[in-house]
Amino acid sequence: PTPALASSSLSLTSESRDCILVAEDTAICQTLLTRLLEKLDCQVDVVANGSEAVEAYRKRQYAAILMDIQMPTMGGFEATMHIRQHEQTVGSHVPIIAITAHTQPGDRERCLTAGMDEYLPKPVTLEMLKRALKQRLPRLSVSTNVSTITGTGSAVLVEKV
Repeated sequence: PTPALASSSLSLTSESRDCILVAEDTAICQTLLTRLLEKLDCQVDVVANGSEAVEAYRKRQYAAILMDIQMPTMGGFEATMHIRQHEQTVGSHVPIIAITAHTQPGDRERCLTAGMDEYLPKPVTLEMLKRALKQRLPRLSVSTNVSTITGTGSAVLVEKV
């Protein structure tokens, strides 16, 4: 994992930091999402495909899963289906947030119909991620001390000033 970039602007009210699972096959997106989540004071586990996401989910309780749609071995829709089937047997629910470059009309609805709780188009910004996590994880507390946004290629990073 990469080191934390700044102090938290979003924190969990539990004693220990919760962990978010990032299921993403592209290295630059893995790094971006990890850094954004660390800015939000979240621990991060990263996997490269849907099969690894399902395996990681079964081994550890996650606060949420950020799920890419198109990945090798098993895509995000199939991985979500396996996770939702397992949840029915154990009576739990983990928020799954689709992270995708698919931004055509109907793509959001396809993600929600597939069992995902939220949809974020790429490139993901800190504010988008913070809003989605706060909405899906009500125990998060948010402060507004992020004020400048800088672009880095096609990825957007948010810096604290």
